[in-house]
Amino acid sequence: MASARTIGFNRSGGGAGNFIGSFAEVGTADGVGMTTFGAPIQLKAGQNNYHLFNVSAERWGDYSATRVDPSSPNIFWTFQGYAVGNNFWGTQITQIIVPEPGGVVLLAIGMFGLAARAW
Repeated sequence: MASARTIGFNRSGGGAGNFIGSFAEVGTADGVGMTTFGAPIQLKAGQNNYHLFNVSAERWGDYSATRVDPSSPNIFWTFQGYAVGNNFWGTQITQIIVPEPGGVVLLAIGMFGLAARAW
């Protein structure tokens, strides 16, 4: 029996103006150990550069998580950082609903209030 899978992550690159943003990919597990993921879905675009020129201070991923909702195996919550401003980050919280048999519905909750100066 197939089941939904979701991963959340940060990414940047691809030219000028592509700052660190939050993304997710939705996939389906076939029940025998193979999961096939679709194209990345941009949840929140980065808004500015983020670099401190200090390797120990640039720690993307410490506050990254994707979890299945206890109410349904087809609802996921992903919490991902994105670059808000020079040396500031924010948290994007997104609910991803994977209906049967295949589409994706997103409910994004931008949490700029959680933005903080890098440590």
